[in-house]
Amino acid sequence: MKKVLIGLLALSAVSMAAGNTGKMYIVPNIGLDFGSSYDNAWDTDGFFAGEMGVEGFYKLNDMFDLGLGVAFQKHADIKDYWNKHHHSDEAYNSIPVYGTAKFNFPVGGEVKPFLKADLGLSFNTSDYDSGMYFGMGGGLEYQNFVFDLMYKVNDAEAGGWWDADYSRVVLGFGYRFNM
Repeated sequence: MKKVLIGLLALSAVSMAAGNTGKMYIVPNIGLDFGSSYDNAWDTDGFFAGEMGVEGFYKLNDMFDLGLGVAFQKHADIKDYWNKHHHSDEAYNSIPVYGTAKFNFPVGGEVKPFLKADLGLSFNTSDYDSGMYFGMGGGLEYQNFVFDLMYKVNDAEAGGWWDADYSRVVLGFGYRFNM
């Protein structure tokens, strides 16, 4: 995680030195999970499931932005009887490191809608193998406040054979800092 943050800072410094001021921005964000589920139809339990992270973007043009992101994702606990007695109440948490792309709709006004996609690796905690991470959705930006609604999936296996993929809808909130 430190390497990704250092990479974002280095990219920012090089961009500013090259006269690209205003083309880069960072969005720290938090999100809450809704409708979460694990493979094999496990029920989820627990009040809080969500994430916090940071994404750094480079504006290619008025419509497309590319970037990198990293987050800590706290997944919902498992309510399934078998898993609670053979693993633990908490399945696993994830730290995804990913690339992200945004399509900004060319509309006038202060409200700026966008579509967004994430793709990367999910480093999972506990005895769950790491796997792929992806997300897709859309959102709005208003006066540097960013709101999005994303469908996200973290791939995971327990013991190399038992699917424990975690999927959910995430309502996210962030703030854009221009560089």
